[in-house]
Amino acid sequence: MPARILLLLTLLCAGLPLQAGTQLLRESHRDARKTEVRIESIFGIAAQQGALPFKITIRNNSGIDRVWNVQLNEGGYNRTLVTRWSGDIAVENGTEIVREVILPFAPNFVAYPYRNVEATFTTSGLNQISRSTGYQINSDFPNLALSQALATRSLAKLDDIIEKRGTSDQRFGESFDGAELSSEWRAYTGLDALLIDFKTWKSIAAGPKRAILEWVRTGGNLHVFYSPKENPDFTASDLSIEGIVMNPGQRDRGKLSLGNIEIKEWDGRELPASIIRDYENLFVRSDQLDTQYLNSWELADLLGEKPFNSILIFGILLTFAILVAPVNLFYLAGKGKRHRLFYTTPIISVGACLIIMALIFIGDGLGGKGYRAAFVDLQAGKEERKMYVTQEQLSRTGVIVETGFEGDQDLLIEPVRPRDSVFAAFSRQAGRSTTFHFGERNFSGGFFRSRSEQGFALKAVTPTRARIEIQSPASENTPPSLVSSLPAGVGEFYFRDAKKRVWRSKANSATEPGGTFQLESGTERDLFNFVRTHSTVFSAALENNIKRIGKGTSRFYALPTDPSSFLIETHPGIRWADDVVFLTGTLEPLTESEPDTAP
Repeated sequence: MPARILLLLTLLCAGLPLQAGTQLLRESHRDARKTEVRIESIFGIAAQQGALPFKITIRNNSGIDRVWNVQLNEGGYNRTLVTRWSGDIAVENGTEIVREVILPFAPNFVAYPYRNVEATFTTSGLNQISRSTGYQINSDFPNLALSQALATRSLAKLDDIIEKRGTSDQRFGESFDGAELSSEWRAYTGLDALLIDFKTWKSIAAGPKRAILEWVRTGGNLHVFYSPKENPDFTASDLSIEGIVMNPGQRDRGKLSLGNIEIKEWDGRELPASIIRDYENLFVRSDQLDTQYLNSWELADLLGEKPFNSILIFGILLTFAILVAPVNLFYLAGKGKRHRLFYTTPIISVGACLIIMALIFIGDGLGGKGYRAAFVDLQAGKEERKMYVTQEQLSRTGVIVETGFEGDQDLLIEPVRPRDSVFAAFSRQAGRSTTFHFGERNFSGGFFRSRSEQGFALKAVTPTRARIEIQSPASENTPPSLVSSLPAGVGEFYFRDAKKRVWRSKANSATEPGGTFQLESGTERDLFNFVRTHSTVFSAALENNIKRIGKGTSRFYALPTDPSSFLIETHPGIRWADDVVFLTGTLEPLTESEPDTAP
């Protein structure tokens, strides 16, 4: 009888939904028992790279209005890179505030597989509340998130298979509740793929759905599972996603700008164990940050190598050693004058430091120099009106007074590992520990340290009313006429229409914002060479993606006359040379309204 009861309970539990998310902390202040702080993760506690969302809840029944300072740290001692988010949350007495926080994570190559997230809540007059939570991330297997319907009967089994494979990977994925999904695209950047059943996809709110598609456009992977029994005639159009380009000959795989959308079948109850093979070779973003910039990165060739003057450094140290020891001891503060050591030694030390600082300033200068390139995807349709910027940059600094910077938009900034150098911030030879501190569009800490080389991959999604409008030609063979309201002029320009005809701007022509320009007939060879030539400056993975997008129809491809209008700005002390922006997007039908030149 007990065995039957146990079996019945097991079967009943198997049908219960898994609890999505993880609670990191829930605690009341000692002096105000009804005043409570709580923090929960949505997609797991930590990621291999990117950022994840955390839900912070503060209930204030302390008798007065209060402001809590909240800090989230990921990392610890002896870590190459520690990330930190901090901010103030004001809560009126008798109310409860729920706020979402996006915490970035260090990529695997500057961290350890075992991550530690520490949450600290501080407010005046009450005790500080702090909790540290450890979490073992996957080392090789991608970071996946599954909707509850997919995870309920499957996740425990799949996690067990992954854990028993004899690798350092710990899990197949994390479960999430569709009602808790974020409306911020950066919240999904810690994932390599989002797995969601079609029923949940239809039910999620417009805000999270828009954020997921924005993440996909910047390179995310969305996998939608449907049951043929429930939806026998299911196609990609049922997803109601504008702009999907299905792969030739594949009705279940498509592209959305830099990202991928896949349609997968399941029985509506349980995912098979064989699904693990589908994700073993999935592109892992953390690996790209580690390997894609090491060798054939054109920005590194442009920056060149800076030699380390070991002879000069040795000469300065040798001179200092001679002055501070024998000269100082036997001449400046000789026998009977030892008391002079109290001021001769500091003077020699300070003098040596000033000489070194002068040599560094003369040799390296103030600020720094660098190169940057951005791939900009303009989706100007009235339902979207967004500009998607994917930027790569490499810089070398001299003397830097302030190592952080103020941003003017929400962005994701991730360190990459360029070729090894004694000046590289995260070199295998001489990497130095640092902290990246993220606030409200404030990026402080060691982003741009003195006398170092730093490479970053950045992403931003910016609302825009800028667009290029197309006027219908009088006849099918008449070149189209365009009107640009971009924040910069248009230089070389190509457009492949829905019928795969190629049109191009006239040679040596450039159009200012608001100007009209006429296209002329072009060739596939011209467009192919244009895309190939201007994509080589990017990392290998991004270059291949640009070439793939360059084969699409109903898209334009262009070089703006002022690249800075589209680039993500970081440290103001860096002098950027030879900026490159490869601009693509869709054309909008010409309207009677006056073009808006504001980005």
